[in-house]
Amino acid sequence: MLDEDSEDYFDDVSERMISDSIREEINVCCFSTDCTSFSMWDQYASGHRGVCIEYDSRKLQKHNVKPRKVKYSVKSFKRFNGQAKDVAEYLVGHLSGCVLTKNRDYRHEQEWRSFGTGASKVQIEDAINCVYVGSRCSKGRNKVIQTCRDLGIDYVRMSVPDDEYSFVQRRHFVDRNL
Repeated sequence: MLDEDSEDYFDDVSERMISDSIREEINVCCFSTDCTSFSMWDQYASGHRGVCIEYDSRKLQKHNVKPRKVKYSVKSFKRFNGQAKDVAEYLVGHLSGCVLTKNRDYRHEQEWRSFGTGASKVQIEDAINCVYVGSRCSKGRNKVIQTCRDLGIDYVRMSVPDDEYSFVQRRHFVDRNL
């Protein structure tokens, strides 16, 4: 038996199904303009145990990787309201909304995203400028540094002073002519 709220229920279910299927088919690569955000290192690099990779945006463009700026909002992307000319138009808008909208509480991340389908995976190693090694990165640190040296990629060892919530960066320039 259906009641007055059934239409909203089915809208919610169909929206979740579309969102889930999109997530399975879309590859998303996230970028930030700030490699020294203390909270980002804490949240996304396992408490400063990971690495941050700096890319040359011009080289990414050559690989057809064109990040778009994330919009931060208190509202999520729009639901289908019957106004779209067709379902394809709605899906394109829905996809952009899913991928390029984030809660405004995350605006400190200054995030950009690039996305494509599973078939659009690209190799972008040659676009790497530098690798930032987290202040608490011990497992695998030597391997990361040796890989940077082998590939001619500069690296930065991040450290945190005992009495501050900030980073000290020690950049190591690697000879790119090897």
